[in-house]
Amino acid sequence: MTKPISILGIFVADLTFRTDRMPIKGETFIGNSFKLGPGGKGSNQAVATRRAGAETIFITKIGKDTFGEMAMKLYADEGINAEYVWEIADMATGAASIVVNEETSENLIIVVPGAADDMVPEDLETAEAGIAKSSFFMASLEVPNSCNAAWTGSSKKEWNPYNFKSGTCCNSSGCSLRTFRLFYTKRNRGCYAGRNSRGNR
Repeated sequence: MTKPISILGIFVADLTFRTDRMPIKGETFIGNSFKLGPGGKGSNQAVATRRAGAETIFITKIGKDTFGEMAMKLYADEGINAEYVWEIADMATGAASIVVNEETSENLIIVVPGAADDMVPEDLETAEAGIAKSSFFMASLEVPNSCNAAWTGSSKKEWNPYNFKSGTCCNSSGCSLRTFRLFYTKRNRGCYAGRNSRGNR
């Protein structure tokens, strides 16, 4: 039996609005359609790896609410190991607003991670048993950077390290983006970094 893939990321409920054009500032514009469904890069990756045939462990936090129920149903239906998906009673599950211009395919996205933004390095320690038995561990900068930094900075774990790299400024306050999603393998197997973005914290 092949070893599983562990993925650290977020689940959000995607609220997708389709329109002929983007509204201008201050304008209310009538759109064409609306769809509610599961999203979040980490969660989507977990679904993709499971559908590709890999045993998959997903690590995140969600709220005990309607969107959280959507997440747990998704993982049950897909056969994803949700042992380390923690349901937090007093926090909301994340959500994303996605506005798509059907003429140009241009989109605007706002992501609110919700309970997943409460992830701390100790959560990875709790999930270490699951991660340790995996062949691959994928992390995302949609979770707080402290979680990724704690993992890569620990010399006791037998994983290829990867150094964060900073990208461009995301707003006038000087917050810089870190534009990588991290893909770790057991030592001597190499590692991969894919694009993603999150403001420093």
